[in-house]
Amino acid sequence: MLGYVPVAVPLGLIATQSGISHFYIVLMSMLVFAGASQFMAVSMLMAVIGC
Repeated sequence: MLGYVPVAVPLGLIATQSGISHFYIVLMSMLVFAGASQFMAVSMLMAVIGC
């Protein structure tokens, strides 16, 4: 669990700055256990939304 913190904190910061709801950030962190995939998901969401 402690090893996940270095991935979770930057993901939370990037996703929050991108405008994603805190609920969806936590949900994605609980359901997706691949750090790089979470960063790609945020990038893809922002590309679709147009931010």
